Amino acid sequence: MSELILLVVVVVAIVAIALPKVVHRVVVGPHEAILAVRNGTDLGALSQGVHRFFLGSVHLVHFDLRASIHTIGGQEVLSRDRVPVKASVLVRHRIVDALAGRDRVQDASAHVHAAGQLALRDAVAQFDLDDLLEARGALADRTREALQRELSAAGMELLDVAVKDLMVGGDLKRALADVARARAEGLAKLERARAETAALRKLANAARLLEEHAGLDRLKTLEVASRAADGCSTLVLGLEDPKAALRGGS
Repeated sequence: MSELILLVVVVVAIVAIALPKVVHRVVVGPHEAILAVRNGTDLGALSQGVHRFFLGSVHLVHFDLRASIHTIGGQEVLSRDRVPVKASVLVRHRIVDALAGRDRVQDASAHVHAAGQLALRDAVAQFDLDDLLEARGALADRTREALQRELSAAGMELLDVAVKDLMVGGDLKRALADVARARAEGLAKLERARAETAALRKLANAARLLEEHAGLDRLKTLEVASRAADGCSTLVLGLEDPKAALRGGS
């Protein structure tokens, strides 16, 4: 009896050791796609759940179906007016056709990066520098249009493209800063000139009113006199002809 038990234990141990080598267990989660090829035969995408393959050669390709973000940056490209610009974009995408992704590209990440670089270069070449600096959204739209076709052919869906950085060289950056400073100074001078013009216009209107209405100057004098009477100020009224006043008092 003891020998039978020992034999059973040995058999179970052998099976436990050998079973993982003859049975291939695959678990497919809800967020992934797994394509299987067994003994050279394409089994396509495995359904969600647990799968077991007995003996034979099994090749599996895993795809994560969740959205992912890829940064394409650091490349220097030329704008339409031949100005070198360093641009980088964020590309958000996801796998929608795992079979096309497996059969048409060898490395999905490398494909996204290369296609994004080409799309970004072509998009930047369609804008002058001023347009690039003022409208990044237009650059993102042009990049999205070109990149969408490439990713679609590889079984991917392009969700969004956003311009992350847009930089120019040091010399050009200083030149742009000088232009912006000169523009700001010009606007400030223009505003000061407008204010002075408005003040002169008001003075001219006041002078015309005093000239047209003789009583206004007397009213203004009385107003100033009433203000001086309330405090400790001294009001000095001039005479139109001091010599005549002296003659009148002599």
